[in-house]
Amino acid sequence: MSKNIFLGYMFFVWAAVTLPAQTSAHKKIKPTYQLSEIPLGISDMRLNIDQAQEDREGYVWFATDNGLWQFDGSTSQRFFNGSEKYPILKKDISSNFYGLIKDKTGNLITAVLEDNLLIIYNPDKRKVIDTIPILTAIPNGQLLFQVDRYNALYYTSINRKSNRYTLHKRGKDKVEHAIFEMPKVNGIDDRLVEMNIVKNSIFLLTETMLTVLSLKGELIAKIDITKGWGHWPSTYSDANDYFLMNEKTSTLMKWDFNEERLTHYYTLPNAFKSSFSTFVVKKDTILCFRGEGLFRYNTISKTYQQIHKNGESSLTDAENYILLIENGILIKEDGSIMVLEPNKIYKLEAKPKNEAFFKETINGITEDTSFRALTEDSDNNIYVTYYTAEIAKKAAGTKNFEISQIPKIPDVNFTSTFSIKAYNDDIIWNNTLLNFKDHTLRPFSKQEFYAHTTQFLKKDSLWFYTWGTNKLQYYNLSEKESFNYTFDVTGHPEVRFNLINSIIEDAQGKNLFVASRFNGITLMTKKGKVHKNYNASFLKTNRETGVNHLFLDPPILWYAGSNGLGAFNTEDETVKVFEFPDGMDTQNLVNREVFFIVPLSEDEFYLGTDNGLIRFNKKTGNYFELVKGHPLANVEFNRNSFLKASDGKYYMGTTKSLYSFFPQDLEWDVKREKDKDIRINLISIFNDNGKYRYISEGINQLATLELSPNDVNIEIDYAALQEEKEVLYSHRIKGINTNWSDYSKERKLNLVGLAPGTYNLEIRTVNSPQKIKALTIKKAQYWYLRWYSQLAFVVLLIILMALLIRYRYRLRLQKERELAGLRNKISSDLHDDVGSILTAVAMQSEILAKKAIAADSEKLKRIGSLSREAMGSMRDTVWSIDSKKDSMGSLLSRMKDFATDVFQNNEQLSFHFKKGREIKADQQLNPFIRQNVYLIFKEAITNCIKHCNGDRVEITLNYSKTELFLEIKDNGCMNENIKTSGLGLTNMELRAKKMNSQLKIRTEKGFGVILQVPLS
Repeated sequence: MSKNIFLGYMFFVWAAVTLPAQTSAHKKIKPTYQLSEIPLGISDMRLNIDQAQEDREGYVWFATDNGLWQFDGSTSQRFFNGSEKYPILKKDISSNFYGLIKDKTGNLITAVLEDNLLIIYNPDKRKVIDTIPILTAIPNGQLLFQVDRYNALYYTSINRKSNRYTLHKRGKDKVEHAIFEMPKVNGIDDRLVEMNIVKNSIFLLTETMLTVLSLKGELIAKIDITKGWGHWPSTYSDANDYFLMNEKTSTLMKWDFNEERLTHYYTLPNAFKSSFSTFVVKKDTILCFRGEGLFRYNTISKTYQQIHKNGESSLTDAENYILLIENGILIKEDGSIMVLEPNKIYKLEAKPKNEAFFKETINGITEDTSFRALTEDSDNNIYVTYYTAEIAKKAAGTKNFEISQIPKIPDVNFTSTFSIKAYNDDIIWNNTLLNFKDHTLRPFSKQEFYAHTTQFLKKDSLWFYTWGTNKLQYYNLSEKESFNYTFDVTGHPEVRFNLINSIIEDAQGKNLFVASRFNGITLMTKKGKVHKNYNASFLKTNRETGVNHLFLDPPILWYAGSNGLGAFNTEDETVKVFEFPDGMDTQNLVNREVFFIVPLSEDEFYLGTDNGLIRFNKKTGNYFELVKGHPLANVEFNRNSFLKASDGKYYMGTTKSLYSFFPQDLEWDVKREKDKDIRINLISIFNDNGKYRYISEGINQLATLELSPNDVNIEIDYAALQEEKEVLYSHRIKGINTNWSDYSKERKLNLVGLAPGTYNLEIRTVNSPQKIKALTIKKAQYWYLRWYSQLAFVVLLIILMALLIRYRYRLRLQKERELAGLRNKISSDLHDDVGSILTAVAMQSEILAKKAIAADSEKLKRIGSLSREAMGSMRDTVWSIDSKKDSMGSLLSRMKDFATDVFQNNEQLSFHFKKGREIKADQQLNPFIRQNVYLIFKEAITNCIKHCNGDRVEITLNYSKTELFLEIKDNGCMNENIKTSGLGLTNMELRAKKMNSQLKIRTEKGFGVILQVPLS
């Protein structure tokens, strides 16, 4: 009995000493991290986020009970089964997606429990690449699925043969194998809780057991967790380690792959009432979710902090603060951590320093105040001027500024303040000397104004300019001598000084560089004579702004302008302006005006602008902004309002407050210099039939968009992954306009009434203009307007015209044949009937003439002669009518026969007939032309016989494709008896005119006729 009492006493002593020691070993510190909600851009948040994954492009996908969502940093898009625009599966089934993992190729794997289906989805192509039917057993079991390092898929399902919960493996061959069957506990199936695959081991956690298997399903170890482990152990694994949390003892266990057992890793302070739900282990940090909230433990320093949501600093109601986390942690590729609640996503980030950390306190000033110049005296006291004409002092070693009492003297009434310099025990304030110790204020000389003054101090020499005057003033501080120099602008009449912002010395110390509004930068002597002026146009700054500040880094004179930082080379007088990149200020979309330049290091400047503090690297020419939300990221600084104190601290004044910081206090945005690649998400096409069609699957790989002629409206949705800063877009459509559109946040392009043709759409972002997303758009023409349709129409028209011409030709040919038959019949009838009658008349008259008396004999002979002449004329008529005579051979033969008949009894004249080589006997000749040519020939021969006084008549006949040529001429001399206006010659001219021919008749050297008949 006494022994038991002793043991009990010793246990209480151990518990009293050990447990408090263990708890007190962990020190709670102020939170340095916070949870910041990420706006998902979802209007209806009635959804439950289950798990999330990051794809290879950086987009975050999360599975919910209302679809699979994709978040691009700005908005979220819902993909669901049966959707026309963004389908997962085409069929309209449940979109309650459960679980989400990523395999080694970047595919996403999720499940639809209601339909017993695993889905493998390619997020890049936006396409399902495989589906796997499963059989689940809810609530007795839980569907779990994971992939191993070789990309084999493991999932739990009911074995149809044994009706037991079974682990299946599906390799690259897509063949499924049951590799492990879950044992029963007390006669019932043990409930699966979690499955992890690390290296070559599978960890199956149930409510009662941790089972470790090989990748083939071989048993490695079984660990009973029914005693001393609490109700619901939690797990975490990465590529190399597996952890198991014992919530009862707050002990974190780690699997030893060499010894194949659980080993102690770390014990958390067990000072909280509620259990663990999810945790993450990263090096010396443990991130743990408990009922009281999110905690971050450091295993090296033995400290922990409670992390709050942004804007919350304490727990007012722990019960309402519980983070409902089960699978809700996503560790992104860049190491950042996202925390999921049922309908919200948070980002775990370092807690930024707030404005109070940087803002200086001026005792006695509670309202916004515009601060100007700063200086530090030899005792390390810091002075700042502010509106209106006041000075505040921060004594060395103190925390706050105090308002200084400025002596009041007659005729000196300050209305504003700009410059201040410390000199020995005095303060040079505007154009006066101020001493706080003896409480005196002395003007350097009588001034028109006691107001804004720009100063340049070198040892005991002070040059200064009072705004609104026309003179440079010099004051020797040791000798207390004052000189006024009116500006000498001889040779530079364009220079007019009104507001000078900065005065510095040149590299040789002989002259001054003066920065001002309207003039730009002026080089002058120390007595105010202008040597050169470099105007605002030359310096590429706005004339109204001019130049605000100067900093000399020989040979470069850096100047603060309206469009950024400028670099003026004082040796070759060249200028380079480093404009702020487009989109650096996504709110105003304009270049920032620089107010002052402060050296940070040999290679870098701080720049105070009208929209935040900027860091500039002289070597690279790059600008850097402060991280989003930093107190100094968007304030408006004042001209000449800066100081680097002797302790390395920087003081800078704005239009509302005074700030101070050490360089290490600032966090710069140096990682987000370039925008991500643009991808097209959806193309919506509306046709003139009132129907829509959508393209989303494989759309980002689409190079050419084919449109039909009746597609009248095309809407293209595109986006680039937005990390924190808003992405600005610009586009152009080659074929419509080669100019880029203005940058904007718009992520949709609407094309209405696109004409048929080929167009090239190009989209770029403001920070990565070289990354161009291109899409060729080809809109087809209506079939009847296409070139081959038009060509076919022309060919068809030609064929129809050819058939018509052929028909008309055949019709004409038929008519000509009918006419030729009629002509032949008429000629035959005339020859046979009329010819025989005339022959009979001639013969009868000749017979009667022989028997008749002399008086009647002559008459009968005359009748016979006329009959024979009529027979000759009839023969000519029959010849002209006969279609068988429509040839050159017939005409030539007829002409020769006639010439032979008329010349055979003429002893005085002879004829010579010449024909061209081109004449062929079978060449066809129009009967009209044949007849008229023959009759003109007869008349010409007749005239030659009647009137020729020569002895030879030459006949020439030529024929070509275009012309028939006939010439008849004798070798006689001029015969005045020939009448050119006789009836025969007139008939010749009329016949020639009918043939549209040219007829020439000459009589001066005998008789001659030339006939040219066109044949076309």
